[in-house]
Amino acid sequence: MGKTHHDARPLTEEEAKQLYDHIRAVEALNDEIKDIQSDKNERITLCCEVLPINKDVFDFVIKRRKAGRGTCGNFDSMLELVEEAVLAVEEQRRDPGPPPRKEREVVEREEAAEAELDDDAPPFEPDEPDSIEPEAERREEPVDPF
Repeated sequence: MGKTHHDARPLTEEEAKQLYDHIRAVEALNDEIKDIQSDKNERITLCCEVLPINKDVFDFVIKRRKAGRGTCGNFDSMLELVEEAVLAVEEQRRDPGPPPRKEREVVEREEAAEAELDDDAPPFEPDEPDSIEPEAERREEPVDPF
């Protein structure tokens, strides 16, 4: 139904009755919508109380079923590819932890402390430090998954 524009004029008694009937019908439908929404919410609440499922997951399943298998299948395929690509980059950039030099420094400090306790021991002289690569050089460049 398209919009029809009418010139402003007073309604006849019959038109006023028709208008009133339409208004009451729409109000009744709005009341039914409220009742149906309430029933729907009660059903969802019951489901989530009885089954180990979150309301957001339940709503998501309903949306996916409405969209159809074809749409969801394409979305799922794209989502899987994107998640794999992001995971690959995250794994490449993951910090491997403190460099081995940190552990040597702790051992050297402990040895130095023990040497200070022993009066007869020669003074502690640490070995020359190994070349420590900057963190950026230790990381591998990310691989473009596409």
